[in-house]
Amino acid sequence: MNKCFLFFTGIVLLLGNFFLSSVSFAAAEEPDASHLDKIVAVVNSDVITQSELQQRMAIIKAQLAKANEPISDESKLRSKVLDSLIDRALELQLAKRNKIVVSDEDLAHAIESVAKSNHMTLAKMKEAMAKEGVSFDAFSKELREEILFNRLYQQAFGRQIVVSDKEIDEIIQHPTKLDPNLQEYHVVDILIPTSDKAVQILDKLRAGTDLDTIMKADASIKRDDLGWRRLGGLPTIFAAEVIKIQVGNVAGPVEAPNGYHLLKLEAVRGGENNKVKFTREQAQELAFRKKIQEKTIPWLKEVRAGAYIKIMD
Repeated sequence: MNKCFLFFTGIVLLLGNFFLSSVSFAAAEEPDASHLDKIVAVVNSDVITQSELQQRMAIIKAQLAKANEPISDESKLRSKVLDSLIDRALELQLAKRNKIVVSDEDLAHAIESVAKSNHMTLAKMKEAMAKEGVSFDAFSKELREEILFNRLYQQAFGRQIVVSDKEIDEIIQHPTKLDPNLQEYHVVDILIPTSDKAVQILDKLRAGTDLDTIMKADASIKRDDLGWRRLGGLPTIFAAEVIKIQVGNVAGPVEAPNGYHLLKLEAVRGGENNKVKFTREQAQELAFRKKIQEKTIPWLKEVRAGAYIKIMD
């Protein structure tokens, strides 16, 4: 296994919640059949179709809706999404030209790493993804491309990147400076069918009644241990409540289409007062990843400048 793949899977293992924090693999709405063959952009010898653009737009809109962010200008959003598809096409072309590939074995190993980082078996991860409306096939495709692109970046400018001992020490001592969202929350979701009952259950829990005792007396109450997640890995409406409470407390009720949710915060880890522990090798890879990301944007601008790109009206 090459250095770049180790670098990528190391990041997956370190940060975890890879699929849970994203809706970008959810099934998108079917595009309008009348636009299926329309070309919206030409990128060297490849084309981007209206259907591809519509599918990506649907995914981004779903992300924005989940984050409760309104779309102020649809035309600007369309332009940004099309730009991202153009960048993707250029990266795929460069990877092919340089004979960079991701084998099925490498992909399977990465998927297992994602499952392990979420403290799940592969079967449990697939089950959790299905519950969240995430397509496993689409997830696998996106993950394969992510590994491919990271190998491309490694080949293009990875040798230019140097990580100093000082930078490694800084990450080990202050991990949240690299990513403020490294703090993780262990949350239990309690689903209750009605608002009145949710308030009653909340009062009982706050009074010290054990949840198992409550559930034995009422079969309509469902419990789902969400495990360890960063805020970005929780539904937006859950995250907004979880950050308000202390460990051991219960938030809610939170209204959702499937009922009313109470959220019990079991534990918190990470942050300056309860640090995530990184080895020197892990810290080095995190610093390397950050520098890769910083170099990608100007590098892509250079790639675009040398490419034939035509956006169709």
